[in-house]
Amino acid sequence: MDEAKVTLQQLQVLLEVGRTACVGTTFQERMAALVPLVQQLIPHTRASASVLEPEAPAQVTHEPAWFFGNSVGVVHPYAERYMKLDPMRPVYAEADGRPALLSDTEVGRRYGQDAFTAEFLAALGIRHVMLSVHRMPDGSVFAFALHRGPDQPDFSREERALMGLCAPDLARAACAAVLRRTLLAQVGAPGAPAGSVHGLAYDAEGRVVHDDLGASPLLVPATLERLGIEVREFLGGRPPPGTAADRVLQADGTAALPIRLVAMDRRSGVAALALLAHEVSDSRFERLVREARLTTRERQVAALAIEGLRNRDIADRLGVGVDTVKWHLKTIFQKTKVRGRGGLAAIVLGRA
Repeated sequence: MDEAKVTLQQLQVLLEVGRTACVGTTFQERMAALVPLVQQLIPHTRASASVLEPEAPAQVTHEPAWFFGNSVGVVHPYAERYMKLDPMRPVYAEADGRPALLSDTEVGRRYGQDAFTAEFLAALGIRHVMLSVHRMPDGSVFAFALHRGPDQPDFSREERALMGLCAPDLARAACAAVLRRTLLAQVGAPGAPAGSVHGLAYDAEGRVVHDDLGASPLLVPATLERLGIEVREFLGGRPPPGTAADRVLQADGTAALPIRLVAMDRRSGVAALALLAHEVSDSRFERLVREARLTTRERQVAALAIEGLRNRDIADRLGVGVDTVKWHLKTIFQKTKVRGRGGLAAIVLGRA
């Protein structure tokens, strides 16, 4: 790929893309935060983003889709008639993240002389396409495309290079949303709230590669270290994607946390997912609140801590200072007789 001569303003936007990749929980929330930044970086474009099955790109997997302002209506005619004619289908199969242009293909160069460009793209007002596809941990692929109309120029080499610079952060944002969906699927609760299940994503070397899934605040350093050892031993057997293994780790010396290890598609950069909740019980949480005689504010702090929010996030959510959150947590731990967030989570999981 050609090197981009990045201006100071473009560098600032690229840095903001990197920071914003962790904003929001769902796919739509993350794309809503990122798309305007990408359009600022590469102007005069419309964006589409979706998580697709690599062998059938028209099949959007569950909820992750964003087409020109969050409409997915274009998927259906694409699937019914035009998918087999799409000249960019090889990009989905390769899923190497490198931006590709419609004009790179023979069909793109002969725009208007075939059904795909003359009927499908023309009806959507699309003349130029730049597409980047990344593989996801569950075997699906994340496709992010920018589109321009017939009265606009094709994407330049510089714009392709800029897309290449921000594409890894876009994929990171999508990956976290896919992992969240995988977490919920593992506990059999597709409608469960995002905060009810937590996880850590590991690469093939046993290093944490996604820490925005709400798990790390629940674990003390010793437990995190032990979990890393368990993950490396699990991956040492080279389990095929989808393989699961259950473990129990000590959360604070007295409470035990159930852990489920799940093998992922290594080609995505995520080799395993460590799931920290098999079954979250609202009734056990309410009993914890009642028996420990937590105040209303302590109840709020405890609930957010169990969701995996850090002190700063809890403070922002409740509109209080970080020191206030620390003081409430100290009181909560004293009342519940646990040493930290992991102990609280273990009680809610019924393993204390």
